[in-house]
Amino acid sequence: MLKSGTLITVKREADEKKNAVYHGPRFDVYAEDEHGTIYDLEMQNQNHHDIEKRMAIYQGKLENQALYAGQSFSDRRQTVVLFLCDHDVYNLNRVHYQLIPKLVGHN
Repeated sequence: MLKSGTLITVKREADEKKNAVYHGPRFDVYAEDEHGTIYDLEMQNQNHHDIEKRMAIYQGKLENQALYAGQSFSDRRQTVVLFLCDHDVYNLNRVHYQLIPKLVGHN
């Protein structure tokens, strides 16, 4: 959940492609706030029907930056990926969708 606060770092089109072989995301807007939370804001104007896969790539890259070598996993900084789309991704007539991890196979 987003909270109001002060952004201390904002980069437009931050390129995270460090390898010529593997796909690396280009963050449309990369930001960090005073609490250390890392944000990625992506704008999408076409529905390629792969938003979950795209989110996983962007989230993974942010998670890479959320934990320093030798740091405890419980000290990991929070990461948030926001996709702003000019279309209804799931065609359910909603203006907001929130995807969360879910444990499958247990009630």
